[in-house]
This record gives sequence, C-alpha cells and structure tokens, in this order.
Amino acid sequence: MNKTTITGNWRFVVYVLFATLFLLINYSTQRTDFIQLISLYCCAFGLYVIIYKYWNTDVLINEGKWLGIAIRFSILFSMPNLTDDFYRFIWDGHLTINHINPYAYTPDMVKAQNYLGADNMVLNDSLYQSLNSRPYFTIYPPISQFLFSVSAHLSGGHLLLNQIILKLFIFLFEVGSVLLIPKILQQLRLSSHLQLLYTLNPLVILELTGNLHFEAVMIFFLLLAIYFINKQQLTFSAIAFGFAIGAKLWPIMLMPLLFKKLGFKQTIFYSTISGLVSVVVLFPMLQQYANIFSSLNLYFQQFEFNGSVYYLLRWIINKDEHFETFELMRRLLPVFTVVAISMLSYFYTKDKFIGALQITFSIYCLFATTMHPWYITPLIMLSVFSGYRYAIVWSLLIYFTYITYIDITYPENYFVVVMEYLVVIGFCLFEVFILPGRRGEGKFREEIQ
Repeated sequence: MNKTTITGNWRFVVYVLFATLFLLINYSTQRTDFIQLISLYCCAFGLYVIIYKYWNTDVLINEGKWLGIAIRFSILFSMPNLTDDFYRFIWDGHLTINHINPYAYTPDMVKAQNYLGADNMVLNDSLYQSLNSRPYFTIYPPISQFLFSVSAHLSGGHLLLNQIILKLFIFLFEVGSVLLIPKILQQLRLSSHLQLLYTLNPLVILELTGNLHFEAVMIFFLLLAIYFINKQQLTFSAIAFGFAIGAKLWPIMLMPLLFKKLGFKQTIFYSTISGLVSVVVLFPMLQQYANIFSSLNLYFQQFEFNGSVYYLLRWIINKDEHFETFELMRRLLPVFTVVAISMLSYFYTKDKFIGALQITFSIYCLFATTMHPWYITPLIMLSVFSGYRYAIVWSLLIYFTYITYIDITYPENYFVVVMEYLVVIGFCLFEVFILPGRRGEGKFREEIQ
C-alpha cells in the first residue's frame, strides 16, 4: 500500500467509509451495544490513522479539514446516544426562560414545589425522569447556561429541535477550533498536516458534536488565547482565557505556567484581566456558591469512573477495612495535583509551553476520581502542537471503558482500566523522558513544507 494508491481516486472511498462509520455510530448504536460501538469505533480510528499518515499534501490536508467539518454537520440531527447529560442542559435552559434560577434549585426541589408542567409542558415528569442527577444542583457555568436558555427559547418546546440547536452551537465552536488550529500551526512553524490529529479524531467528533459536551467551548477559547499570546496581544489573549475559564473552570490550573512564559509583571497583568473576565462571566454561578460547592463536593466524593491513581490507592488501602485512611487519601488527591502542577510550572522549559499545558491537564486526569472519554479532548487538541502523542493513543483506549454500560448496574471492567493506564502512562513516560530530543515543541516538529 503506497501513498499514490491511497491518495488517488480511492481516497473518496476512504471518505465515504469514514463518514459512514460515524453515521452508524450516531444514528444506530446505543452505548449498551458495546460490541457494535467498539467495532465501529476501532474501524473509524484505523481509517483516521491511515488518513493522518498518507494525507500530507496541501490539497489532501484541506480535503481532510472539510471532511471533518462535513462529518460534524452530518451528525447534528442524531440524538446523543452515549450520554444522557443533555437532558440536564434542556432542563436548565427551560428553567431559565421560566425565570427559575437553575443554580438555586435542584430538579427534586423544582418537582417538590410543583413547577413541573410550565413552559408548554417541557418541564414535565417525563423530562424529570430522564435526568441523571436529580438531587444535585447544576454545575454548568453561565456560558453554557446562556446557550441552554437560547436553545430552549428558539426550540419553542420541541425537545428534538432543542438538542439540535444545542448541537449547532457545539458545531459552530468546533468549526472555529478547526479553523484556528492551522493558524496556530503556522505561528509555531509546524506542518499544517498536524491539524488532522484533532480535526478527524473520532473521539473528538463523537463526544463533542455527537454527544453534546461543552468542552468544545473551552477548547475554542483556549485556542484563541494561545493564538493571541503567540501574537503578543496579551489583552486579547487574557480575555479569551477568561472566557475559557468561564466555559469550564479547568483552565484555572494552567495559570502557574504563565510565570515562566510571560514573566512576573506580564503574568500579573494577564491574570488580572482574565480573572476579571472570568468573575464577570461566572457571577451568576458565584452568587449561589454554596449550592455549587455542595454539588462539586458530592461529585468528587461519590462519583467514581475510570480512575487511575485513585483506583490504585483505593486497592492498596482497602476502603472497607481502612475507611478513615481512604477518606484522608481522597482529600489529599487535589493537594497532590496542586503540588505536581506547581513543580511542573517551575521546572518546565519556556520553549515547551504548550507541552507543559498538556502535561498539566494530564496531571489533573491522573489524580481524578472520574475520567469520562470527553474529558481528554483538551489533551488531544494540545497534542497537535506539543508533539506528544500519548493523548491520541488514549483516545483509542478510553473508548473501551464504554463496556461499563453493558449492564444497567454499571460494573466497571478493571482489566480494561488497568490496560488503558498501563499503555497510556507508559507511552507518556517514554515520550517525555526517553525521547526528550524528538518529542515536544522545541525539538521535534514537522516543519512547514
């Protein structure tokens, strides 16, 4: 199989097959159909690798970019099939347009106070029963809440139209990211070929546009911040960074890395601007900080899925026999995360700034008690520029965790989890420490052709 064979007229067969796999996953696969899901996903991932390897001319790269956009558009009209989080998005949006503060009331409280049945019967018992976290206050930031409410208003009470409009918002942010990535690659003097790593990544397409996860909003604003910081336009970059925090909160952990990149004075300026923007954006959420904190605390204390270090420590300590030690360990995990990120911010070299951003997100993922597939989408985006490819490997392996949903009791397959993290952590350590001269921004790069 040579490049001419693949990239001749046969490439259109590859395009059709690649797109068909996404249509089959989104329109005819449920998360309980694990064998079907993982078979189709692995086929899509195989074609993704082939396209990335052989599509290396300007024409083919451009075709790959528009293929990614076209596939995202083609799945706008499918119901999210691998998650039920979107019901909460619809719920929160209709609360807002009915002048009910979604941060002030849990769904159980709304039902108890007889608010159901308002707004053209959207806030009804059927939607209430579809929610997966009825006792909890919402934790979705105001940027997301704004989009929830706009889609609720525009949909006029039609649930299918509501989720299509929500998907359209995600699609538009994703298109913005797809168009921004080549500009940043050009700034860094990296090959435009690298954009295909994100644009055609099956996990990114399925979990963001396909399954309506708002990491897409954060990724867009984070890319915008990187674009402006490369242009030395720190004010615009700080504003974009503030919106990234307002979209998902996670980028707060990246702030310590700025001291080495920008210097002390510029970092203070940058942090002040982005801090003010994020406070303004998050103000409706901060007004109900007690409710938000209670939900976040419950999330970190009760939810467990696909953890790595946490699962290992839980196994060593034996939760049932040493409960107090186990609880202490849970409380120390965020401390370990902060210490590790602080050490990284001190020791990383300035020319590997984006690589440090990726490692920072990875540290958070490593110590998290819950790690869903869509959580690693920022890592996939950053891998485009950093040279580290372990996030791409992870985007294949983490999909095997959907085996959990075969049974309604959601039993985790620990063999899958162990193999996932052994491979990903091993590959990451190999890239970072064994190949220091061939991976990373400063050393390894595909130069612009």
